[in-house]
Amino acid sequence: MPLGGQGGVGHGPAVFDLLATPLTHIEGALLKELAVDRGRLAGVDREAGHLQSMRYIRLTAVLLLAACGDGGTTATSPPTPATPVATSITLSATTLSLASLGETSQLTATVKDQNGATMSGATVTWATSDAAVTTVSSTGLVTSVADGTATITATSGSASATASVTVAQVAATLSLSDSTLTFASLADTIQLTATVTDASGETISGATVTWATSDAAVATVSSTGLVTSIANGTATITATSGSLTATASVTVQLDVTGQYYVAVGGVPRYRLSLNQTESSVTFSLEREGTSLTGTGTVDGRSVSLTTEGDAPVSLTLSLEFSAELTSFTGTWDYTTTGQSSNGTVTGSTSPWTTYDVTTKGLPLLIEANYIDLEPIDWVSLFRSSSGHDFIDDFEVCRSMKHYFNPISTVEWSEIEVYSPINGTIVGWSNESDKGTALTIESSAFPGVAVTAFHVSLTSPPAIGDTVAAGDLLGTHYGSESNSDIAVGIVTPDGYMLVSYFDVMTDDVFRDYEARGASSRSDFVITAAERDADPLTCEGEEFSSSGTLPQWFDLNVSSSSSRPQ
Repeated sequence: MPLGGQGGVGHGPAVFDLLATPLTHIEGALLKELAVDRGRLAGVDREAGHLQSMRYIRLTAVLLLAACGDGGTTATSPPTPATPVATSITLSATTLSLASLGETSQLTATVKDQNGATMSGATVTWATSDAAVTTVSSTGLVTSVADGTATITATSGSASATASVTVAQVAATLSLSDSTLTFASLADTIQLTATVTDASGETISGATVTWATSDAAVATVSSTGLVTSIANGTATITATSGSLTATASVTVQLDVTGQYYVAVGGVPRYRLSLNQTESSVTFSLEREGTSLTGTGTVDGRSVSLTTEGDAPVSLTLSLEFSAELTSFTGTWDYTTTGQSSNGTVTGSTSPWTTYDVTTKGLPLLIEANYIDLEPIDWVSLFRSSSGHDFIDDFEVCRSMKHYFNPISTVEWSEIEVYSPINGTIVGWSNESDKGTALTIESSAFPGVAVTAFHVSLTSPPAIGDTVAAGDLLGTHYGSESNSDIAVGIVTPDGYMLVSYFDVMTDDVFRDYEARGASSRSDFVITAAERDADPLTCEGEEFSSSGTLPQWFDLNVSSSSSRPQ
């Protein structure tokens, strides 16, 4: 629209070219136009004034558009904004501490451009310096793998940021391999193991664990958790790791229930059966043809047994078991009407050592006379009726040992007694006021032993002491009884008694030949001969003596009286 007049066709004022006219000219023309219009408006009605005002507004808009120019004659376009470039990354955390394996922590990265504006959707890559310690996912999820340290790096373009990670497992639980331990023998051991885990249930290798016992008199525990039973009772084993603890209860209660092969006084022919209930025990002691029963108590490894009250025979056993409860040693006290004795008792869960006479024949183990032979007047025959009934597991009612009767004119208590074999003392019995019966097992023939009766020992013996053939043991105790000797063999089929002379070496037997003997059979009644001329017994006493000879006279002048 022309700015110079009221419009119309024809010659009027010159047309005003807005774009071709300098800005200063436009400003001057407008000011003039405005001045004229103000005068005209004075007499115009309200509505015409309103229309005129709209015209000025349009004119002002044109001026403003012109003002956007550079004062020249050509318009310019606005500049193109710069492309955003990642210049910094900020992580949600710069240090992470993980206390368990498999634990996770989410890192987030904020990327900003050169103008400090956040770049939403910027590509970020993640990396770990040590995947053996921790891993990181493509979204920044950090996962612990093992104790140690690592660095997580986030990268966007040329910008990067890091976070240090420390993985140090913290103990969350402590458990033991067993919570209840029961021991039935002393010096037995059980290994406890402790497992320390973190909050994820992963084992903490090398965690420090200390061990303690509530009662070392009952059970001890080593620094590695090895528990050892000491005595009957209860105790608590405690394992500690840091602030965590775990416990195991310990009960030590020996159980001696079982069967034991027993030597009473060193003679291995008894079997002892024990049946324990808590601290009480019942027992039976048996040998061929004999059985005793009773009750007792268990106190740790000590066991006391007594036969039942009204029996004519009273037997008390006081036993001390090995830590493994596989063997015992102890003493026995035996009382019958008018007689008492005591001695050693040993036992084991292992059967006795045997000697097979059938395949090996009789062993020649007597290498020295057990008694000073010079003052001896006569010797009883094997299987005679001399003395009392003394039998093995195969024969009955006969005396299966030899009595040596000294000359009455000598002092019997001065007659020396020796070990006839090389062997080991395995037990003894104190025969009331008649000395000691000492049993020695052969070292050359295990399972074969000799017992010398009525000996006044030169020194107290000890089980396990070794002796050599010819070693002095003591003297015959006195004139109240003859001296006697027995030889026992534990065969696979049972306990067998044999003649002292049948197991004697030729060198020793020559001493008897010098005293009138021609053969070892001079001192032996055979089993067949005895069976053909049987004896009768009442208890251990003979009620008949048979018709066979009872002794062999040695050719020495004496005034000794012989039993009739």
